[in-house]
Amino acid sequence: MNMKKVPILYSLIGTIIGASFFTLPYVFDKQNLILASSLFLLISLLSMYTNYIYSKIIINTHSQHQLPGYTEIYLGRKYKMLVSVMTLLGALGSNLAYIIIIISFFNTIFQNQFNEKLIALIFVILFGLPIFSRNLFNKSERYLTSLLIILLLSLTAILLWQTNNYSSLIILTSNKIQPFTIPLLLGVTLAANTGFGILPELKKTLSYSNLKLTTIINSLIPIILYIGFIIAVLLNSHTVSENGLSGLVLSNPLIVLGALVGILAVTTSYQSLSVVSIDTLVEDFNCSRLISILIVIFIPLALFAVGVNQLVLVIGTVGGLFTAFLHLIIHLIYKIKFGHNFIFELFSYILAIMIIIEIIRLVFKML
Repeated sequence: MNMKKVPILYSLIGTIIGASFFTLPYVFDKQNLILASSLFLLISLLSMYTNYIYSKIIINTHSQHQLPGYTEIYLGRKYKMLVSVMTLLGALGSNLAYIIIIISFFNTIFQNQFNEKLIALIFVILFGLPIFSRNLFNKSERYLTSLLIILLLSLTAILLWQTNNYSSLIILTSNKIQPFTIPLLLGVTLAANTGFGILPELKKTLSYSNLKLTTIINSLIPIILYIGFIIAVLLNSHTVSENGLSGLVLSNPLIVLGALVGILAVTTSYQSLSVVSIDTLVEDFNCSRLISILIVIFIPLALFAVGVNQLVLVIGTVGGLFTAFLHLIIHLIYKIKFGHNFIFELFSYILAIMIIIEIIRLVFKML
């Protein structure tokens, strides 16, 4: 493969590994470990399958679009409008989650010395710069994602090495099954493994065979990293926190290392998702690039400023409702273009159930 094409390969990993995976240990801690592990593996592998079939859709469609554009081609204009709204809401919700978690990591390093709104503003301005330039974005993804993988592996290895007592895992296997936390576990797992939005960008660079191989390999890498991280956090926490790191029993250098991993993970996903959202507005809605950038940057900031700051709720909603809906749409497009199979039927039913449960959960929260 031409080495000039290598930087874009990091985009899928960088998009998938974001704020959501830090909440995985928290939702695992609230559930029976055997059930949680089984559901995690099922949803993770099915998410990888979604990435694979979406890559087949975009490589077999001549024109260049984001998901709303492909939806219009295969499902019609009415579906496009619905998908457009869900895509943008999901992306803006994810960027809001990134702002919430980046603040917690900065507070971990600097001991709450800075104003949270100021941290949020500095983050979107400083780390949002690469979204203005495709060249800068590709370079940023390449180096930041490489550094993220190295640091995440280092943190996981150190945590596992210093663990002397594995009894906490045994205790979690004996936990009672908690039915009411299952939707949250499914939503967070789905959000943590979703990165298909960047795939149209890969189409511009790779051939059909390379895109399929890249999609599969780069979908598997985050799953493997997540498993190690979940085990390491569960074994080293007195109380598992929402961001996965605050409750760890660590020395100061390891706390800083953990926070740096978090900052890198959030930054790569924030940049990738912002690029996808901007391209959606430009390619499928004919918005100007400047207006698109302003929408993507300032709406999440505004939501945070008015007090929307509950991390697990935001990620669970994004994963359980918006992301599940978009996965379902991709499977419907695939069915129309290539026909359905057993995996399609299985995942479609799971996604539909997740959407219904999430809507019911949100209705009860509002009552």
